[in-house]
Amino acid sequence: MSFKLKTVLGIALIEALILALLVTLSLNFLYNSYSEAVQDQTRATAEQFSLTVRNALLSDDLASLETFARSIVGSDDIVYSRILDGKGVVLAEAGELEALAREFHQDTSLQSVEDDVFDMAVKIEVDGYFFGNVQIGLSTQEMYLVMREARNELILIALTEMVLVAIFSLLLGVYLTRQLDLLQKGADSIASGDLGYTLSVVGNDELADTARSFNKMSVDLLEARHIAALQSQLFEDLVDTSSDWFWETGDTGRLERISKNFYHYDQVPILEKDIIGKTWSEIIIAGDSEQKDIEARLRDCVFKEEPFRDIVYVRNEQGEEMRWLSISGKPAYLETGELIGYRGTGREVTATVRREHDLVNAKITAEESVLAKSRFLANMSHELRTPLNGVLGMAFLLEESTLDAEQKGYLDAITQSGEMLLRVLSDILDISKVEGGDFSISADPFVAQDLVRSVTHLFEGKARQGGNTLIGTVEPPEPIVLSGDAGRIKQILANLIGNATKFCTNGTISVETVVSEKESAEDVGLRICVRDTGIGIPSEKIGTIFDPFVQVDDSSTRQQGGTGLGLALVREFVSLMKGTYGVDSTFGEGAAFWFDIPVKKSKPVVNYDVVSNSTVAKSLTLGADKTLHVLVAEDNRVNQLLIIDLLKKQGYEVTLAQNGRIALNLVMQQNFDLVLMDLHMPELDGFEATRLIRAAQSPWVESLPIIAVTANAMDGDREKCLQAGMNGYISKPVNIKELLSMVDEFTSA
Repeated sequence: MSFKLKTVLGIALIEALILALLVTLSLNFLYNSYSEAVQDQTRATAEQFSLTVRNALLSDDLASLETFARSIVGSDDIVYSRILDGKGVVLAEAGELEALAREFHQDTSLQSVEDDVFDMAVKIEVDGYFFGNVQIGLSTQEMYLVMREARNELILIALTEMVLVAIFSLLLGVYLTRQLDLLQKGADSIASGDLGYTLSVVGNDELADTARSFNKMSVDLLEARHIAALQSQLFEDLVDTSSDWFWETGDTGRLERISKNFYHYDQVPILEKDIIGKTWSEIIIAGDSEQKDIEARLRDCVFKEEPFRDIVYVRNEQGEEMRWLSISGKPAYLETGELIGYRGTGREVTATVRREHDLVNAKITAEESVLAKSRFLANMSHELRTPLNGVLGMAFLLEESTLDAEQKGYLDAITQSGEMLLRVLSDILDISKVEGGDFSISADPFVAQDLVRSVTHLFEGKARQGGNTLIGTVEPPEPIVLSGDAGRIKQILANLIGNATKFCTNGTISVETVVSEKESAEDVGLRICVRDTGIGIPSEKIGTIFDPFVQVDDSSTRQQGGTGLGLALVREFVSLMKGTYGVDSTFGEGAAFWFDIPVKKSKPVVNYDVVSNSTVAKSLTLGADKTLHVLVAEDNRVNQLLIIDLLKKQGYEVTLAQNGRIALNLVMQQNFDLVLMDLHMPELDGFEATRLIRAAQSPWVESLPIIAVTANAMDGDREKCLQAGMNGYISKPVNIKELLSMVDEFTSA
């Protein structure tokens, strides 16, 4: 069927449907309008009739009722009328006998009429009382006659219009098909590859505009083909020269295309037959568990049709040097959603992988270096603390002997030098632990007044030597139990007061402490400021004063000593406690070092001194007739003399073991009340000796108190001692009061 005929038939069919719809709608509209008019007319007539007969009905005037009934019949197509009283008795009626003989059924609409008569009844009521009703019937035949005539006229009009439309459609089809024939000829030319073909255009109507659009499309297609050719060549050039290579697989996951540069990456030739037709999983060398995991991951992505990125695998064909390749890809789909394969890129990442391996090796080397540093510091601590223990211990023993003034001065110098050397050693170890990340902050209960008093008490003598007045104040004055790292706070405060005593003479050093409430009921702020009237700090030095090894005066002629680590430790400790710090100073007028840290309120605790004077003075016994028997395991000659002499002065019985093996044998042979165990000893160290003692099948050996007396003072040493089975830990140089207090703790029970 030609387009022309299709156009005529199509327009005619559309017109017929539209006309049929219009005729139907028009007839329905006429019917509904006439129906409403008939109903309204009947209702109005019935209501008027009821008003007319109401008085006659109320007065039982039957003659008037008969007259009224006859008078309404015949007018306005009324075929009958009937008047009934309140009991339903017919009082008067008139009209066609056939209509009067039928039983009355009130109609609600013309659709309910079955006998060509529209029946309607109206009640007669007065003041709410029912007296009867009237019934009338209206003929509907005339309405149906009018409707038939209207339908016939509408159908005639519609047929006439359809004929005219068919003729117009035929003429339009001829015009349209002539233009479409030209468009078809042009489309065939483009389909055959004659891009740029144009039509001759006449007129300014829509068909002419369509022809112009066709001509523009043809020219654009020709230009697009030239651009596509250039872009294709550009893409091929980029593919051939790019360091990355491109690949494509079919729906089975096997490679169908890959860039040429893939076959020559890093001058390692690869044959095309070894790649095309294979899956990436087949190309990956799954030699170790890592490569097997990569292969499984790749298969899983392809199975789930998920993209993958930077999957690195190894190729090592025919004994060549091992190379690493990285591929990325994503699934490709048709417009229908059907998977047609994967597309992606790849590159050689051998250099990157080797760099990562080098970084890992460098990290391992760095960690080993840190471990070596920790071992060195531990050994240095042990080697320095051991002789320091002898120096300070012997000085303590000498102090108990009879000395003249000059000798006491020499002894004080020895003690101060030893304590200074111990302070330098502790600072170096602390700063090393902080830098290595091996430092932690504890939370202990303390009272600010007690903390400040204990630290200032240590510096009262040194302050007096410099002609200084040392003052400590706390606000509020009422004691408040706080929770924080009291040991580190004391260390910070000691460093600041120590600095003040070095750089202030004949002046005042004040320690100002303020405990301030925060928003939370449990949170408080602790601010301590150490203020002195000394020489102050030059403005150019204030910015670096808290850096490690930086000193206000670092010249060869400086008067004050020190390592420059004290303020660096202040900075690190305050930072670890999430606080702030700073210094305010005017050169020549003094300085004020301050720090502000958050702490919490704590429950009150009983505060016990480490050791009382009575503890140091008394001789401890287990009864009236038994003296403590202490085994000392120590290999250093000086420390042997020191500890033995010290314990004997307290009245203890002492047995010496030069190493851990001898100590183990003595414990198995004799009963001791306490063992002081060094850790680093020949043949058998203190850790292993303690483990073997605890492993002995003897109840008294299992409960024997063993205290580590060692030069090991690194983090974790105390825990190692406890894990080995020791009961206590004292680091060298030994604090005499602490040692005697611990002996008392483990033997007085």
